[in-house]
Amino acid sequence: MLKKLLRVCAVWAPVFMAGCTQEDKDNSMPCEQGRGRIISVELSAVYSKSQVDSLLSVETGGLASAFVNVQYGVDVYTVVYETIDGRGKETRASGLALLPKGLSRPASLASYQHGTINKKDEVASRRLKGGEFIIGLIMAGEGYVSALPDYLGLGYGPGMHPYCHAKSEATAVIDMLRAVRKIAQQKNIALNGKLFLFGYSQGGHATMAAHKYIETEYADEFTVTASAPMSGPYDLNDEQAQYIIKDEDYPDPSYLPYVVFGFRSVYPELMEDPKRFFKPEYAEILPELLNGEYNSRYINLHIPTVPNQMMRPEALKLFRDDVHSTVFPFRMRLRESNTYLGWVPKAPMKLLYCKGDRSVSWRNAKNAAEYFHAAGAAHVDTMDVSLSADTDHVECALPALLEARNFFERFNP
Repeated sequence: MLKKLLRVCAVWAPVFMAGCTQEDKDNSMPCEQGRGRIISVELSAVYSKSQVDSLLSVETGGLASAFVNVQYGVDVYTVVYETIDGRGKETRASGLALLPKGLSRPASLASYQHGTINKKDEVASRRLKGGEFIIGLIMAGEGYVSALPDYLGLGYGPGMHPYCHAKSEATAVIDMLRAVRKIAQQKNIALNGKLFLFGYSQGGHATMAAHKYIETEYADEFTVTASAPMSGPYDLNDEQAQYIIKDEDYPDPSYLPYVVFGFRSVYPELMEDPKRFFKPEYAEILPELLNGEYNSRYINLHIPTVPNQMMRPEALKLFRDDVHSTVFPFRMRLRESNTYLGWVPKAPMKLLYCKGDRSVSWRNAKNAAEYFHAAGAAHVDTMDVSLSADTDHVECALPALLEARNFFERFNP
């Protein structure tokens, strides 16, 4: 499919690659270093309204009809666009743009940030079915111009995915929004200036990161209307790090090496030799397990269920002792990706979680909210959306998504 995408580029190049025109500047389109410029775009799927309804009925067992009001068919575009990596160098990333068909009014822009994905081809842009693709389809069917960014290193992007690295998550999302806005413009779909950000698990982290960087560095280009980070590891260095420190089983132990090797792709000086961090037997196999060809289920079969059993004792001691992130370089970098530090949200934010979550502690949301409130945030709320006392990470996703949708409807009647 990638070759087909790049062939399509030749058709779209005169439209998208001619550089920054006066029209671009008049419409505040991005010009710096080509960020957000479209490399290729392909119309990958077309759904009528009835086809959207039918697909949602099949995928959700009829549940969607009780909550979702599909009004439009949807055109689905696979996009490859220019962005920057975690070190600020030019690269490319991919994602899906989902546009409602036959819209007669200006549309709001919504970006959904996906959860943890290890295997490069399991993102929505490579599957076009099930899972988080359905979320974008619902939003577009209800009238939002929707973006589903893959982040760096997934989908059709090169290299290692810098898992939970806040700044590169944010720049990948922001540049995807630029590309999607351009596609909407070319398809004569007017936008109303409203922007909604939401995401689950890692996507919650990426959502808060994007909200932060838009308000602190890109406020002249975008204005966040509201965001809904859901069950995200916003406090990587402290709250989420407890899962490394504890000598306990963890539902998905692949998270630890994924973060380590992902951060290594941004900060190679952190770990020139993986054997200084991991025990030799794991340092040997982890680079291949994390090469983007395997999903977390497969990876977890080859590693201990207690994450810190992969670590060298001396590395674990340093990690445990460096509570204030001043000595151990990896923990220092984790703190830099704590998405709530160093800013105060202006736009309304609703942090959704489940107290029974064993993968991402609800205290991530609690710590973020307390920090924001102490700094004077006026529109940050939290909500436990648990269906029962033992609602875990996967089961929490549906009630969180429904509440996020309801939250956005307050600003998008």
